[in-house]
Amino acid sequence: MRKAGKGSVVIEAVEGRLRLRWQAGGKRYAMALGLPDGVVNRKMAQVKAGQIEGDIATGNFDATLSKYRAPTATGTAKRTKIVLAVELFDRFTAYKAKFLDPRTIENYLAIRSLLVRFFGEKPAADIDQASAENFAQWLVEQAGVAPRTAREKLWLIKSAWKWAMEPIRGIVQVNVWAELPGRVKVPPKQRPRPFSKEEMARIVEGFTASSYYAHYTDYVRFLLATGVRTGEAVGLQWKHVAADCSWAWIGESVSKGVRKATKTGKARVLPMTAALQAILLLRKGAGVEPEALVFPAPGGGPIDANNFHRRAWMTVLGSLGIDPRRPYNCRHSLVSNALDMGMSPLDVAALTGHNVRTLYTFYAANVNSRPRLPEL
Repeated sequence: MRKAGKGSVVIEAVEGRLRLRWQAGGKRYAMALGLPDGVVNRKMAQVKAGQIEGDIATGNFDATLSKYRAPTATGTAKRTKIVLAVELFDRFTAYKAKFLDPRTIENYLAIRSLLVRFFGEKPAADIDQASAENFAQWLVEQAGVAPRTAREKLWLIKSAWKWAMEPIRGIVQVNVWAELPGRVKVPPKQRPRPFSKEEMARIVEGFTASSYYAHYTDYVRFLLATGVRTGEAVGLQWKHVAADCSWAWIGESVSKGVRKATKTGKARVLPMTAALQAILLLRKGAGVEPEALVFPAPGGGPIDANNFHRRAWMTVLGSLGIDPRRPYNCRHSLVSNALDMGMSPLDVAALTGHNVRTLYTFYAANVNSRPRLPEL
């Protein structure tokens, strides 16, 4: 067990439950967090440890530990006075961590850092409309956050205050962030051009001919021909594919080595074209393990999407003289080309797992069948 240095907070697990341990003012302290040991709860413990270390360093340490314990069912007015803005967001983050992916919680921790930088130890109830507006302006003009990202962060803060307003919590009485996300002006962003059929064929040929990256050829074919998300292709296992390879079940995704549900949380069955069925049958050969990946990395295990993009994808497209667009553009290209060929938007949405409105808004801007001005 690591010894806690002066002013340093140690996170430890005791019988599977997280506890903090530290020294301050010549005394030793320990505080149970009431959380089981786990990746998400470790991150929450780090947040709490950072708060305590900060208070020790600045002379604001609460030796009673009341400031650091979970809120109790005391009166609303009393809680409103003592809950800092950052503490409000910490509680909201702990609540959301029960339902969200650990990587999503990392976005919440980034917002916490911004709240600390701007508001310090200001109580949540003392943040008025003007303070919230100043924060929103500071976020873009001084903190260097892009408008689109700033709007997303303000939406989360707005959600945190809405959560804190619920009667069971009563931390704040008004949501001063309610209108701010909508006020952030986000400049329009042109979507990358979809790959043309000619470009798609050249990309496949480029990977096939590459002495370094030919291993990825079938993976690239699958991305271009199905429009699945990259994580869905990376995570595809043989147990998800029909015995005759005529269809594939798309219900899981792998990103950064972590397997989880698809982005929407919904599964779909994707019928294979004759060409894709032939490719899968050839890869399957005499037999495969059900848990084995359909498209493993050269050294085994799941493909690292970022590494593939930086090295293989950019190298091959560069050698072909094709305008570099991310592998995710394969999805955009499949949807755009399918709609251009006259396929029903409902059918395309069912195949790709899109919401129909999302499909029209984000993926169909470049199709030839869009409304045109008359020739006058």
